[in-house]
Amino acid sequence: MTPYRNLFYSDPTATVLTDALLGTILGFIAGLIPGIHSNTFASLTLIYSSKFTNPAAIIISSSIAYTIANILPTILLGVPGEDTAIAVHPANEMVLEGRGFEAVAISAISSFLAVVISFLFYPAVLFIGVNYSTIRSITPFALIAISAFLILTESGEEFGGRYSAWRKRLYAFLVFTVSGFAGIVAFQVSEYVTNPAGSILLPLLTGLFGIPILLQTTAGRIPPQIVRWKKPDGNAVSAGTLAGFLVSLFPGVSSGVATVLATVGIRGREEYVAAVSAANSANAVLCFFMLITASKPRSGASEALRQLGNYPSLVEIVAIATVAASIALVLTLAASRVAFSHLSRLQFSKLSIAVLIFLIALTYTLTGFMGIMVLFISSIIGMSAPLLGVRRANCMGCLIIPVLLYYF
Repeated sequence: MTPYRNLFYSDPTATVLTDALLGTILGFIAGLIPGIHSNTFASLTLIYSSKFTNPAAIIISSSIAYTIANILPTILLGVPGEDTAIAVHPANEMVLEGRGFEAVAISAISSFLAVVISFLFYPAVLFIGVNYSTIRSITPFALIAISAFLILTESGEEFGGRYSAWRKRLYAFLVFTVSGFAGIVAFQVSEYVTNPAGSILLPLLTGLFGIPILLQTTAGRIPPQIVRWKKPDGNAVSAGTLAGFLVSLFPGVSSGVATVLATVGIRGREEYVAAVSAANSANAVLCFFMLITASKPRSGASEALRQLGNYPSLVEIVAIATVAASIALVLTLAASRVAFSHLSRLQFSKLSIAVLIFLIALTYTLTGFMGIMVLFISSIIGMSAPLLGVRRANCMGCLIIPVLLYYF
């Protein structure tokens, strides 16, 4: 089929909405369970597509709902996914201040707004789809620019001396490079992960971002969480949405890279969480736009949609994404309120130990002994960033450097 066929025609039916609701629930469940990704349900939907009236609606809605709900294990347990890895520390600090619900609200609302705002980028995606030939050629240069910007924006200590900033940039470069080497090794040994539900990204990202948080916060109780709403910063949401748009254009570039780009230069914790969440959700929507305009899948969900061989229309994607984002927003806020009402009764030291044991067991179950080795090594690297006083976002070299090597 041609990529521009039937873009605006839509046939909204009760079955489409039913399948969209099913996909939303599946995506929400995937977001709650560490180690499970919406791509898992996308693959299963593809396998059993004949049993559904509109499997495309399930794939799209589950992908969108996942990007809203996956902040919960990041905030509640400190268990990062690729999309939320660099939000772990700011969100965790907010939990320790009794502002966990506020962090969830900022994240979920930012994701919802990003989904809506991303619809406005469709004309730009369409134009780029028509003129796609230059995109692939500039991908490695764009990644190099992102990496350089990330490292060079490290600032020195206030009374650190003349060369304090450059010393921090050197540390950031080392963390970025070593993380990249860890990513290369992890992807090389990923063939030893035989469990179809497992991914080497689980131990890699958990070690770099999750385990250091648990080791650094092992005392005291989780304070009572105040149910308080706060409107996310508009600039942070816009920055995240724009980052999601830029990353969706390039092959081989994940939404994890979008979160890095979205948070460069952002220091405030609330703005950090908002930008990461917005980038994550906007990228999910815009990957589908790239599929229907240029026939280029940019995510596991869009690849599953491509394999179905029947792209939905633009109107259908917008309608399904809006329904999924709206329902997932309500479910995420409701689930977080229930969770925080019980979480505050636990001692953080005991909870940290329990989560640590859970992560090790989950890693072994899904990725085996090799995953445990990756978890151990990446945890050491992840601890180096705060010890050296540089941003944890530099650990995203674990994804950026392997992608760069793919092009060179």
